[in-house]
Amino acid sequence: MQLGVLTGVLVLATIASSSAAVHCTTAADCSLGGKCTNGACICWPLWTGVNCSLLNLLPASPLDNVTDYPAAWARPDTQSSWGGRPIHDDDANDWKLYAADMSLHCGLDSWQRNSVISMASAPTVTGPYKFVKQIQSAFAHNPTVHKHPDGTYVIYHIGNGKPYNGHGNPIKTCTNGTTPHTTTTAAAGRMHSTDNAQGPSLPEIGSLVTPTMLVATSATGPWAPATSASGSSCNNPAAYFYPNGTVVLICKVMSAGSNGIRQMQVSTAPSWQGPYTVRSTPKVYGEDAFIWRANEDGNFHMLLHSMHPTKICTTAWSPDGINWTPAFTANLNTTLGETYPSYSHTFELTNGKTFKAGRRERHQLAFDTDGTPTHLLNGIGDVEGKADFTFTSIQPLNQK
Repeated sequence: MQLGVLTGVLVLATIASSSAAVHCTTAADCSLGGKCTNGACICWPLWTGVNCSLLNLLPASPLDNVTDYPAAWARPDTQSSWGGRPIHDDDANDWKLYAADMSLHCGLDSWQRNSVISMASAPTVTGPYKFVKQIQSAFAHNPTVHKHPDGTYVIYHIGNGKPYNGHGNPIKTCTNGTTPHTTTTAAAGRMHSTDNAQGPSLPEIGSLVTPTMLVATSATGPWAPATSASGSSCNNPAAYFYPNGTVVLICKVMSAGSNGIRQMQVSTAPSWQGPYTVRSTPKVYGEDAFIWRANEDGNFHMLLHSMHPTKICTTAWSPDGINWTPAFTANLNTTLGETYPSYSHTFELTNGKTFKAGRRERHQLAFDTDGTPTHLLNGIGDVEGKADFTFTSIQPLNQK
């Protein structure tokens, strides 16, 4: 593998086996996913590859022997979900999953009209999860749950439980977890592939941001909406809570003059209640961000997917959560060097088979009680023969 540095950003030219030789001088050359020892990257358990930029995934358990879906939550021929995040409920001693759920038996093509936030539960983090209740009506999407150090459970999401951006009320003619493509529902079809709701344009540093949140004092609820301050909205929210309560929030914005290019925006707040103030707009392009801080050294990592030339699962890293380096260097229209994935659309399964997804997005992680990442969850789509049926997958991560 050839590894170069352009203006401080790592550029991968090709993907090679993890045994290939690579020269490093600092941990930054190892994507902050390990340490540089004698010129070679020694990766933390979560990461692999010559520069520690590939997630070290383990085989996933199939939901059953019929579908082989690597699913945390799947309802074939009934209803679709599009990713979510589980959190341990200490009171009930089980796991609660909060996911984007296509209501009224629809598929993902209905997301701009039918997406709600639902809670499901399971005795273990891997599931399978069972539906418990809907906690926000349509339109609500992209939920990510966190427990704040003050004990408050916070779900960041988009939508406010009302019809979204002029797309109309929920579709009521779905029957099997897919969306009928009629004249009246054509506006809903495949909108998730282009997503007209790109979020606000590139903000000024110091501007205020208002994320949409549901909050509760218990993992089971009741959940209530909360706002932080006036300001622009936050699309595709991703948050990290420091032990002292300070929040780092990532939002998706539109790059100035970009003709549809999504870029990350970083805000911080003294607590989940805000105010959220824009701190930086790093040159990290894409969407579906999820961020966390490594136990080993306190560095930050981001999962996201690129948009150009295609949707590829990738990563970025940061020493402080404010200044980020992407896994590949890009301007608004061109990737410099070769875009490379942090993981593929193919799952290795514990039964020896494989499962290949057409789409694998909405990256989120589950964590152990000590903050160790244990599982990767995704929204899985374009399942063969299932039209716009989608489910929420889960795959274990290496921890040792």
